[in-house]
Amino acid sequence: MLDTRHLLARHLLFRGLEPPILEEILALSVTKRLQDGEVLFLRGEPGSGMYGILNGSVKITVSSPTGKELMLGVMGPGELFGEIALLDGGPRTANAVAVGSTKVLVIPHRQFRAFLTRRPELCLYFLNILCERIRTTNARLEDVAFLGLSARLAKVLLHFAAAHGVVGPHGTTIRRRLSQQALGQLVGSSRESVNKQLQAWRKAGWITMERGQITISQAERLERFACGE
Repeated sequence: MLDTRHLLARHLLFRGLEPPILEEILALSVTKRLQDGEVLFLRGEPGSGMYGILNGSVKITVSSPTGKELMLGVMGPGELFGEIALLDGGPRTANAVAVGSTKVLVIPHRQFRAFLTRRPELCLYFLNILCERIRTTNARLEDVAFLGLSARLAKVLLHFAAAHGVVGPHGTTIRRRLSQQALGQLVGSSRESVNKQLQAWRKAGWITMERGQITISQAERLERFACGE
C-alpha cells in the first residue's frame, strides 16, 4: 500500500510542490476505508474534497435518465480524483464507487480552501494544473468523436500499460483486472465489440490474455492503431 506522502508527491497536481508544503497539505487529510460496491459520492452531491487511492480501486461513472451507466474511468493506487471539488466544493459531476476493499486519502475542501487563503501564492500553480486537465479531457472527447473502436481501445490499453504495467519477457502485463464490460464502457462500445477486437489482436500475436490480465506483446502495433492509422 502506498504511504500518503508518496501518493501526493508522485501526482501531477502536487509533485511540483516543495516537501514542507506537501507536509502542510497532508496535515489536513484523513483516510477512509470502503467496502466493495460502497458509494464514495454520487453525481449532484456537494463536493466535500479530493480523494487519493492508497489501495484498491474506484470506478467513476455517470448514468442516463433511463439508468444506462457509462464508465468514465477506473482509478487505482496512486491516482487522485476530485480536483475541482477540492477548490470550489460544487456538485459532483459523476459517481464514485469502490471496486473491492479500498482505502482512500481524503483532502477536505473546507480545510484546503483555508490553506490556500494562508498561501495565496499557490493559487496560480493549481490553476495551471487544472488547465492541463481540461486539455486532457478535451483530447478524450475528440477521441470519442473522431476515432474508431480499435483506436480508442488501443489508447486505453496503452494508458493502463504505462500507468500499471510490469515489463516481462513476453511484453508489458497490465496489473489491473478490467472486465471486457468495463473496457467497453471506457471506450463507449459494447462488451461484444471489445471482445471481438481483443480476440483479433490476440490471434495476431499482439496481446495475450490470461486470468483476466492483458499482456501487450506488440506495443508498436497498438500505437499505430492509437494514432488512427
